[in-house]
Amino acid sequence: MSPTLRKTVVKILLPFATSWVARQERKIMRDGSELSAEEKDWARGVGVHDVDRIRIAYQRVVPMPFSSLARVVSYFKKCPISPIGLAAHYGIYLAEDCRSDPSLLVHELTHVAQYERLGGIRGFLAQYLDQWLRDGYWESQMETEARAAAVPYNRPPGS
Repeated sequence: MSPTLRKTVVKILLPFATSWVARQERKIMRDGSELSAEEKDWARGVGVHDVDRIRIAYQRVVPMPFSSLARVVSYFKKCPISPIGLAAHYGIYLAEDCRSDPSLLVHELTHVAQYERLGGIRGFLAQYLDQWLRDGYWESQMETEARAAAVPYNRPPGS
């Protein structure tokens, strides 16, 4: 995809994506749980400044960004069909069956640090969508950073 087309697609999607993420954050902040002391240490370790604002909501199914966004981005680059985690600024959704996986939480906490670093929802999404469209989900710099931060927390299956 040309840089001009990518910029246009991001410009079109950004208001919708920003609104969706803001709604998800409000839900998580209302219904979610605070981080434990250990989880706050993990958050600080990946660069989150305001660890006390973070809330986690465990879901049977983690919400997927509105279907139009998913279809558009999937058209251009591969992306996960059903996420097991999702950071919405200071709100984090995690799949219910992943409660014992600290690497997933650290991955999402890294995204929270990215939200802070990039000035909030709009700044994060502008860069995230651009990278996703340019490099693909798996190869995007922001996802690569989050996966690398989570590596020390990986546990063998069943442990």
